[in-house]
Amino acid sequence: GNLVLVTREQNERARNADFARKLVAYFSGSKPVPRITRDLEGLEAWKPADVLAREDRLLAAIYRFWDLEKPGASQDGKPLPVVPSRSRRRGGQ
Repeated sequence: GNLVLVTREQNERARNADFARKLVAYFSGSKPVPRITRDLEGLEAWKPADVLAREDRLLAAIYRFWDLEKPGASQDGKPLPVVPSRSRRRGGQ
């Protein structure tokens, strides 16, 4: 949730700047910004709740794209592995 896809040049310009300056570095140049990063555009702050919400959106997209079931937890509390959904295991039928 806290990582963004940008070019090396954009990353170098942003470095350790505050969030507002990072956005300028990401969105003011001539290089295109990947769609997965554009969801930051227009935000005024980057708080832990924002990071977690973005993580949830990205994970939901991953689960849909690869048709995966969300992992749960075993009885001992350890996370279970992510596996293909039932439809993918049966050849999509």
